[in-house]
This record gives sequence, C-alpha cells and structure tokens, in this order.
Amino acid sequence: MRRTRVPSRATVILLCLAALSAALTVPALAQNERSFLEGKVRAGGQVVVPADETVPGHLYLTGGTIRVDGAVEGDLVATGGQIDVSGTIDGDVLVAGGDVTVSGDVAGSTRVAAGRMTLSGDTAEDAAFAAGQVAIAQEALVGQDVLFTAGQVRLAGTVDGNVLGGTGDYEETGAVAGATEVVIPEPDEPPTAGERLLDRVQRYLALLIIGALALWLAPRSTRGGAADLRHRPLASLGVGALAMLAALAAAVALIILAALLTALFSLLELGGLAGLSITSGLLASAIVSFVVVAVSAFVAPVLVGLWLGQYAIDMQRSWATAFAALALGTLAVVAVATIPVLGGVLVVVVAVLGLGALTLQAWRRGRVGQGPPPTEPAYPQS
Repeated sequence: MRRTRVPSRATVILLCLAALSAALTVPALAQNERSFLEGKVRAGGQVVVPADETVPGHLYLTGGTIRVDGAVEGDLVATGGQIDVSGTIDGDVLVAGGDVTVSGDVAGSTRVAAGRMTLSGDTAEDAAFAAGQVAIAQEALVGQDVLFTAGQVRLAGTVDGNVLGGTGDYEETGAVAGATEVVIPEPDEPPTAGERLLDRVQRYLALLIIGALALWLAPRSTRGGAADLRHRPLASLGVGALAMLAALAAAVALIILAALLTALFSLLELGGLAGLSITSGLLASAIVSFVVVAVSAFVAPVLVGLWLGQYAIDMQRSWATAFAALALGTLAVVAVATIPVLGGVLVVVVAVLGLGALTLQAWRRGRVGQGPPPTEPAYPQS
C-alpha cells in the first residue's frame, strides 16, 4: 500500500494566511507585487517568482496573474486568476485558480481546484484535481495516483499508480500502470408530462399552505407586502435586488472573517478556537444562504401571488376571500414558471419582487418610533 502525504497543520494554517493576504490586498490587486514575512507571502495584480530565485521554505501567493519560474524548497500555496508553475517545487503544490498550468517538476503531490487545469510536468506523488477541464499532457508523469472530479478529463500522460474519479467526459490515451475507475454518470432522462404536472401540483399546494399560514399568523405583514407590490412595484424590485446582493456579500464576508480568525487563533496555538471559528463562519454563511433561498423560493411567490390575485378578487372582505385571491394568483405564478426559457426569467423576477416587498416591510417595522405604513386592514371590518 502506498503512503500518501496529507496536508499538515502548518499547510492548513498557511492556507488561511493566503486568505488573509487576499483579504488585505484585494483593494490593491491592480498594483505592484507586495511581500510579507520576508517574502514568504506575496500578493498583487501580477506576482512573479523569477527563474533565478530559490525560495528557502514554503511560499504563499495570491494575485490576478501568478507565474512561478524559480525553485521552491517547500510547499507552494497559490490562489489567483491565471497561475503558471514552471519551476521546481520540492514540496506539494496546492493551487486554486481560474486557469492553472503546472509544467514544472513537483517532488510531492499536486492538488488543484480550477476552471481549467493542465499538467505537463512530473509529479512524484499524487495528482488530485477539482476542475471544469483537466488535461494531463503526454509528457506528464504522475508517480502515484490520479484523483479527480471534473467536467472533462483528457489523460495522455503516464500514471504509475491508479486513476480514480468522476467526470462527464473521459478520454485516456496515455499509460496507466494500475486500475482505472472512472464514474461517468448516465444522462438523466427528461421527465414525463405526468411527472412535470405532479411537480407543479406539489409546488402549488406547498405555496398554498405557506400562504395560508402567512395570512393567519402574520396578516399585516403579508397584506402589507402585497400592498407594496401593488403601489410600489419598481421600488420592491430594486430593493429585492439590493437585498440579494447584500446577502451574497454577507455570506462571503463571514467566510473571509472565519478564515482570518482561524489563522489568528492557529498562530496563537489556540486550536480549539481555530476549529470553532471556521465551523461557526461556515455555518453562519450557510444559514444566510439558506434563508435567502427559502424566502425567494417559497415566501416571495406567495406575496406575488396575493398581489396578482387581488386584482380579480377583493381580499378585504374576509380571510376566505384573501385565501381565494392567494389561490388564484399563486396558480398564475406556478403556471408561468412552466413556460420554456421565459419561465426561468419570470421565476427570478418573482423572487426579487417578493424579497423586496418583505425587506420594505421589515425596514418600516424596524424604524424607531414608527409603526407600519397604512395598508389594507388585516381583517375585514364588520
């Protein structure tokens, strides 16, 4: 059984330091290269390690364009848009980028996450990839195993170990000494007309249940959101788009903050706090994303449906008429989603409109000293 090297704690810490460097230098990515920790960490719009330079230890790079022509006596950790590694790496290569090429010799393992990955140099140990496209050139040699998750893989080089992975398109013209186990998923069969109809019916019933609960538990907010859509549709659309962008920014900021805290606690040898920081940051980011997706997929269509339905049914007479308006409008929302191409666009518009109306309601109710804006009454007047 081959012995596979795993990233050490130092590697994990330095990955966090790379995130720290990226966070500190994002405003200056268009500027010249900057160095930290006596050249161990480098960042900038363009980062170059010249051919006549030898780095005595690990090297951590982040930038728009990265080129490593020199030698690195430790691990190379890099994040960037375009990354080219043609020098000699005595340790492992850990890279995340848009377009990555590794043509130099790597004494350890090569691990890459990229949009497009090209390996044309020698890797003494494993080569692991998560990428859209992977190309292992004819002159490439992998001393141990090749592992990948990719959209497309072209293997023309030599692998002294095994090949294991999953891809939608695999071509092997090189030499593999061990076993090749590649999972190519079967193309999904298109759903039948009955399955599509059942899916629409199930979604319609789910939205009706959520809408009924909203009218019962939060009648003023629900009706107020529909009123905002009726009287201020453009404002709701704009606020909804801003809310989505703000949620995305918050999710990314939480991850960056977690990486920074993890790096800090790790350097202080507070391992428990480091683990708690990264776990908490990822969990908080996931919660923010989940809430936005859930509201956009289930609550927003209810508000838009109630808005559309009130044009046909006066929802102020009773709870029953409000529910009837909801049922009619939600049916229209579900129906338009089935239209090819246009339906997908309308689904996004519905999500943004509903999220904007909810945001406007929350903002008004959160203002100090002011109640909700005048809207239709929550319940019928006797």
